[in-house]
Amino acid sequence: MRNNIISIKPQNQEDRETLEARLSFLQKASLRLLHRNGSKATLLVLERWRSTEDDIQVVFTPGIVEALGEKLDGRQLLDAAMSAAR
Repeated sequence: MRNNIISIKPQNQEDRETLEARLSFLQKASLRLLHRNGSKATLLVLERWRSTEDDIQVVFTPGIVEALGEKLDGRQLLDAAMSAAR
């Protein structure tokens, strides 16, 4: 099981603003998941995120990283979450 906390280093101010806008959307978004036993669940994508001078720390709701792909890096996880979220 992968840790639900990721850290992303923005490349510049424009990149930081784009990431923060995506995270603001994802903080309100949810994913519909199907468990192995056939039951369904709707989970919020993010628990929280915060931006510091050096990086942006993101805490995904437990189960989201496993559902999106444990081998994905931070930016890939955000892309996958944006594609799957509603």
